[in-house]
Amino acid sequence: MLTNVDKMKIIKYIRENPLGEIYYVNMCEAIGKVNKIKDTEFLDFFVNYVIKEFSKSEKIGMKMITKVVSVIISFVGWIHDDNLKINEELLDKLRCLSLYYQEYVARTGIEVDIEFKNNYLDALEKKVNAYYPSNNNESVLEYLKEIDTLKHKLNELNRNLETITKNYEALKKDYDKKSQSLVSSNSELANLKVQLAQKEKTIEQFLENIRRIESKVDLLEEEARQLGETNNKLLSYKEKALELSNLVEQLREYVVKYEVEEQNREMHIKTTEAIKVLLYQHLLAKASNINDLMKDLNKAGYVVTKEEVHQLIKELGTRINIVRNCFADKPEYSVSPPNVVRNGTFDIKVPEGTKYYDIFLAADFQIREMNSGTIKRFDKINNYCIDNNINLVLNLGDLFEGKSSGKISYDDAMTNISCVEKAISLIPKTDSIYYAVIGGNHDEKMFKFGLDPIGMLADEREDFINLGYEHCTITFNGSRSLLTSFAIHHPFNFDYNIHFNEDGLDSRKTLEELESFYKSQGRTRADSYIDIFGHMHKCLFNYPDSYYFLPAFMERLADGGACHLRVYFTEDMKIKYMLFMPLSLREKLVKNGEILYKKVLIK
Repeated sequence: MLTNVDKMKIIKYIRENPLGEIYYVNMCEAIGKVNKIKDTEFLDFFVNYVIKEFSKSEKIGMKMITKVVSVIISFVGWIHDDNLKINEELLDKLRCLSLYYQEYVARTGIEVDIEFKNNYLDALEKKVNAYYPSNNNESVLEYLKEIDTLKHKLNELNRNLETITKNYEALKKDYDKKSQSLVSSNSELANLKVQLAQKEKTIEQFLENIRRIESKVDLLEEEARQLGETNNKLLSYKEKALELSNLVEQLREYVVKYEVEEQNREMHIKTTEAIKVLLYQHLLAKASNINDLMKDLNKAGYVVTKEEVHQLIKELGTRINIVRNCFADKPEYSVSPPNVVRNGTFDIKVPEGTKYYDIFLAADFQIREMNSGTIKRFDKINNYCIDNNINLVLNLGDLFEGKSSGKISYDDAMTNISCVEKAISLIPKTDSIYYAVIGGNHDEKMFKFGLDPIGMLADEREDFINLGYEHCTITFNGSRSLLTSFAIHHPFNFDYNIHFNEDGLDSRKTLEELESFYKSQGRTRADSYIDIFGHMHKCLFNYPDSYYFLPAFMERLADGGACHLRVYFTEDMKIKYMLFMPLSLREKLVKNGEILYKKVLIK
């Protein structure tokens, strides 16, 4: 049943959306009651709203009335198509909307809105008369007015009854309170007498306690005199004090020793880190064996053994991809591009019976440094996901900018490492939200320094998932078929301008890229529901060729943004259709409309 709050939300939704962009599902979502309100309840509310507006003596907003009448026309058609019944009172009101409008025009003296009358009121009247024929609208209008008058009087009587009831309750409470006060006054006098007697008894107890304390003082003074005569009893306590003093001195020695060891440990850590930096710098420049590395470290003033160098290389290898070439007289070590997955698969578990699943799509963050602006971008995503009950963010590549001056530069390496490490610690965390990320061409710039930025982030953060690089197939419940999967892409070498020719959008190069990806997997594009791209910094949906370009999630771009994807499922958990809701990157993320996409199946 529609509450007053529901009605206010519905009117607010219709007022904020243009004519022609008012959707039944979104209207239900606005009040949070999808499939819980009957169509006839909606219709009854809208008709009464229009009658109430036409009953006013002042000029009303016809733009809003036009929207509501348009919605009424749609509901009448839906109710008739579903073979649902409309009660006679509501039918009479529908038939008389034109008469209500005529009276409103005559009462206010405004001109008749010909477009509104012909395209909406007359169209509604024709549809109602065709579906539910009747006669004598004028007498019905009088009948409806009489009913409205009686309802108004009944409401007024109910309000008066409610006021009288409240006054009665207030008088009754006041009476009860005053009679209770009278009883309390009598009982309080008795209580005061009891308390006075208790106070007198307490004073007597205090006097008795004072006498006892005076006697105790006398006894203590006698004991003190006797202790003064037997001072030798204190010698044992002096011995214990000396023993305690010795223990304190030993403790001081231990503290000094610990502080020295702690300083040495910190110095060792700093020295070890400095040696690791030198090793990394050397291995970036060229492949080297351990003997050569030891010589360079000796020149820098560090004395280390082969075993220590080998151990430090292993520790470096936990973050940097260092390879060992054993096909030489002495094994050589060098920094090498990391081994990464390029065509991965990520499965989303959707519970049986789920009607739809929401995903946040973003691409091309291109983080250069973890400043307040970068953190704010993540906050906007987290806030939007919380407001819309989204648990999964799919990031389609170029999470990091990846600094590279075109050659292997140690400064570039340190800049990239610092950027990733700061991202690990500073990207805002939200318990319910996971980021699944594929790497793109800017992330790939770090490969020459032996870095896998997406892997490093996922290793340190439980809320980040490494999807590999370039391409990834997204499946639902482990099924990799046309109606249970789609693919996301951020190819490394894919730079060309999107343009239109006389035949429309030129998609040849895009399709070639996709065909190459699917061919490498022994599949075809027909095996996937849709393909979604990062990298292009454009918002473009190609419905015939089934692909979508995400805009860049960067505020410095005028068209920066993201997308809210809702995947609808059939009863047997196949993809029914997808709803793409593009988002503008403003002070907060704002929806720009909706794109309904359904895969066209051809035998």
